[in-house]
Amino acid sequence: MLSAEHIKAAAAEAGFDLCGIARARHLDERERTFRRWLGAGRHSTLSYMERNAEKRFDASLLVEGARTVIVCGVSYKSALSEGYPAECRTKIPSSAACDDYHVVIKDMLRDLSGRLRRRYPDLSGRAFVDTAPLSEKSYAVEAGLGWVGRQSLLVTPGFGSFVLLGELVVTDEADSYDAPFGGEAAHASRPVPAAPYSITGRSTHRAAYRATRSSARLSAASISTAGYSAATHARAAVRTIVVHRCMPTRASTCASILGA
Repeated sequence: MLSAEHIKAAAAEAGFDLCGIARARHLDERERTFRRWLGAGRHSTLSYMERNAEKRFDASLLVEGARTVIVCGVSYKSALSEGYPAECRTKIPSSAACDDYHVVIKDMLRDLSGRLRRRYPDLSGRAFVDTAPLSEKSYAVEAGLGWVGRQSLLVTPGFGSFVLLGELVVTDEADSYDAPFGGEAAHASRPVPAAPYSITGRSTHRAAYRATRSSARLSAASISTAGYSAATHARAAVRTIVVHRCMPTRASTCASILGA
């Protein structure tokens, strides 16, 4: 049996900012919601989403004998995306100031797997970074890392939505599992669908919708700001997930992009 405490310590040593542990159970409620979403045609022309729907919410169909899903996250928020001068019309987002996260996080998961195997030699499993039809956000919620916001992204209390995920699905059980996330922030969208359209009318309903979205954005911003510190960035800079090559100053970057 795997020690949850050891798993999380090993994940931190491998460079991850977040680690949650969930049972490799069938997430049947989330699968039903997903199938209703497909049935309503919400996926538009993305027909590939209709394939392997049953595997997305049942890790045991991807790894035979799976018992545990270790969900790891790393913040990709970069200071390089902040502090641009007012006249700069083109800015580099944090998402563009990183190496290919598929490669980086897969290497980090291999590191984590190696650390675990040193203590549990017979451990077997498989690492995932967008490489299989596994609903990583659903398992992240199940592992207590955060909630899925109205923008469809995972929102974490410590790092907001600036998080990239990777999973290690293993065949051993853990001695304890994290509780699914159930914070009040997960229900921040309730006022929107709860407002009766026939009572509020179109303009009032839209105003309430905009107010709720503004509140949600402010909440997400405060969460992200509170969780992101200089110490976090310094630690992240050591890893390859954050830019590790020399870049020009922001002013010169803007000048080169704008052709000045």
